[in-house]
This record gives sequence, C-alpha cells and structure tokens, in this order.
Amino acid sequence: EAVPCAASLLEFTHLVLPPHANHMGNLFGGQILLWAEEVAVLSATKHLQAALRAIGQSQQPGSSGSGSAVSTGQRQLRTLSGDALPNFPSVEMPYGLRGFSLSTVFMSGMSFLGPSSVGDRIIMRAQCCRVFGCIVEVEVIVTAVDVAQGSVRHINTGYFVICCRAFTDFAGS
Repeated sequence: EAVPCAASLLEFTHLVLPPHANHMGNLFGGQILLWAEEVAVLSATKHLQAALRAIGQSQQPGSSGSGSAVSTGQRQLRTLSGDALPNFPSVEMPYGLRGFSLSTVFMSGMSFLGPSSVGDRIIMRAQCCRVFGCIVEVEVIVTAVDVAQGSVRHINTGYFVICCRAFTDFAGS
C-alpha cells in the first residue's frame, strides 16, 4: 500500500545559543546543516516505519492488501504511484527498524536565505517528498522565530537524499 508523504512530517525546534554562533552572533551554517540532516534522517525513518506498518497490516489474515509476502520470506514495499520497490528482508520487530540502516547519500541543495541570531528559535520542518526504490528524498524547511520581536523568517530550504538498506544488502545478498 502507498504511504502518504504526510506520514513522515516532523517538526523540531532548537534554541540558538552562543556556542552555535560566530563572533557576530549569527548562527553557523554548519550547525543548520547538522540539525537539518538529523531531522531529515528522522523523517525518512518515520516514513519507513509507516511503510512497514502498512505492510504488516496488509499481511494480516483476511486482509485484501496488495503487499503480500514473497515466497523467500521478504516483503514488498510500494511507492506513492504504486510501483513495486526492491524487496526488503522481513524485520524481527513487527513495526521497528531492526535490520535496516539509513544514511544520507547526499544533499541535493541547501538555500541560505537569511541569517539567524543568538536567542532565535529555529524550527526545522521535514517531510519526505519523493521515494525512488530504497531512496527517499526529504525536504527540510527552516524558519527562525525572533521571540523578542515576534517575527518569523524563512531562512533555509534543503533537500536530503536518504538511502535505506537492509543489513543483508551489505552482505552481498
């Protein structure tokens, strides 16, 4: 069954402290990249959990779902368009991620639109926007909230490509 992109939506808030900023009080770009990658991987994890949950529900007795088990004991994932993804080995935990590894393959773009200062609240909003086989593209939108002035500014947008592999894939099977 297809998993909607909204199932991967995450929002994290960080407070910009002096160790996160340069001598002018502006947030380091590298700190934004670190936080953005963390929330992107967590969003991809949430998407994979939703996909595994959908597979588990479709394999319940009496279910009419299309994600039936393959004869080799593997399960079939599907993209939003319904295309079959490569087979992932079944996991030991019903809806957990034991047996999988998620890693950032690359960042396909990060736009720095404005600065953020010490004392700002940084809101990272991440959501999967595309799935290509075992690859998930996650969009991260970063806004800065100046609590003293009450202003909200869009300061960054980035796209991260996350690869999900089963541990058995690394063993060459």
